Amino acid sequence: KGLKFWEPSIKGSGNCGGHVLDGEPVTCNVWVFCGEPQCFSFDIHNHTRGECWLKHVRDPTHPEPWNGGKLAFPPEMRSAPRKDWPWAVKEDIWPWPMPEMVSWDAGVITDGKAVTHRHPQHRPDWYHSFCNKHGCSGYDP
Repeated sequence: KGLKFWEPSIKGSGNCGGHVLDGEPVTCNVWVFCGEPQCFSFDIHNHTRGECWLKHVRDPTHPEPWNGGKLAFPPEMRSAPRKDWPWAVKEDIWPWPMPEMVSWDAGVITDGKAVTHRHPQHRPDWYHSFCNKHGCSGYDP
């Protein structure tokens, strides 16, 4: 179920949704699954139960959890006006407030020999940008 965006590929010349990194096509190495009736994401699409989508990260042995590996969105982000969200999701896509908890699961795809590691404080730039500008309780850059 869900939308088919592109063919998955770990090795070879597969191209992950037309994405290019350093001038070269990249393969998909991350999966995301929505197990709830609807899953919030800073996206242009309303993700629903059973939908699975593929992505690419530069180094799957050190994935960058978009929310710092935490299951909850910062309270300051949830209470911020939609225009201040890292990406202002249109109301026709997500008409509700930002949820408290992350509602989807994700994992990396490797060749089976790689050891993965995630540092709990490793967060993407947009997370730091929001918390530096608006303040987030417990935020430690």
